[in-house]
Amino acid sequence: MLLKKIYTQMKTAVWITRFLFSCIFCSLLICFTSCKKDFEERSVAASSDDHASALSGKPNIILFVANDFGFEVPTFNGGQSYSTPNLNFMASNGIHFTQCYNHPDGTPSRLAILTGKYSFRNYIRWGVLPPNAKTIGNLLHDAGYATCWVGKWQLNDGDMRIRGAGFDKYLVYHPLNDGTGQRTNRYKDPLLYQNGAYLPASATQGKYSEDMFFDYVSKFIDSNKTKPFFALYATLLPAAPWVPTPDDPQFATWNSNNDNALSNRQYFPSMVKYLDKTVGKVIQKLQDAGIANNTIIMFTSATQSYQKNYIYLEWANCYRYKNQYFQSRNKYASCCLLAW
Repeated sequence: MLLKKIYTQMKTAVWITRFLFSCIFCSLLICFTSCKKDFEERSVAASSDDHASALSGKPNIILFVANDFGFEVPTFNGGQSYSTPNLNFMASNGIHFTQCYNHPDGTPSRLAILTGKYSFRNYIRWGVLPPNAKTIGNLLHDAGYATCWVGKWQLNDGDMRIRGAGFDKYLVYHPLNDGTGQRTNRYKDPLLYQNGAYLPASATQGKYSEDMFFDYVSKFIDSNKTKPFFALYATLLPAAPWVPTPDDPQFATWNSNNDNALSNRQYFPSMVKYLDKTVGKVIQKLQDAGIANNTIIMFTSATQSYQKNYIYLEWANCYRYKNQYFQSRNKYASCCLLAW
C-alpha cells in the first residue's frame, strides 16, 4: 500500500508539471509583453516596424521543438560533449526552466504542445490530431497572428489538418502519417511537403532540410515584420539517421540513399552543433529585421536523446547511457525549456 501511495503521488506530480508546461505560453506572453530585452552581446536599434509591432501589444512568437535532444545535451545544463553557444546565450539572457518534462515520444509531445492537453484527453490513435481539437495555432490565428509551421509534422491529413490547426503557411516533413518511415529523405535531398503537395526532386536535390526550413521561416519573417506572427519550428535535428551536415566535409559526396545503412553516432555532435547554429541564425534574422525586442523565442524538445548516444555530465562526473542514468525524479524524461 505504501508503494502504491508513493507511485500515485509521483504520477500526480508529473501530471501537474506537464500541465504547467501547457500554460507557459500564457505566462510568457504576460511577462514578456511588459519587458524589453537587454542584449549583452549585441544591440539593435528599434526600427519603425519594431515600434509599430510593439504598439499592437502582441509580441511575435517563435517556438523551436527539437527532436531527440535530451536534457544532458546543452552545456548550460552541464553537458560537456556538445557545442551549444546560441542556446547558452538564450539561457543566460532569458528564462531557463530547470523543471520541464515531456512525453515519452515525439508525436505525443507535439500533440500536447499543440493542444495544451495530456494524451488521455486528446488521444484517438497514434499520430492523429483530433478533428475538433483547438490548437495554439488556432488561438493565435484567431487573435490576428500570421502563423507558420516548419519541420516535422508527423500527424494526419497533410494540408487539410495543418491549415485546420491554424497554420496558414507551412513547409513540413512527414505530412500524412501514412505509415511511411521517417528515417529516409530526412536531411540531404529531403522529401518535403508544401501547399498540399510534395516538392519535386529538382527543388530539393543536394539541399539540406534544415536549411530549407530556415529559408522558409526567414521569408515568413520578412513578410510579417509589421504584424504579429507565430512560427513553430519542429526541427528534424538531431534525430537519427546520424549523417553529415553541410558543415561536414563528407556532405558534398554523401549519398542520401545510404542514410540508414551508414548512420553513425560520430555525426551526432555535428548535428547538435548545426541545430544550435540554426537557432543562432533565427536570432540574427530577428535582430537584422529590427523586431527582436518584440519577439519571444522559446526552445524545447519533444523527445530525449537516443539511448545509445554517450553523454558526459559535469554534475554527474561520469559517462552513461541515457536509459541507465536518467532514473531520478528530477532528470528522467526531463527536457530543455528556454524563453528569450
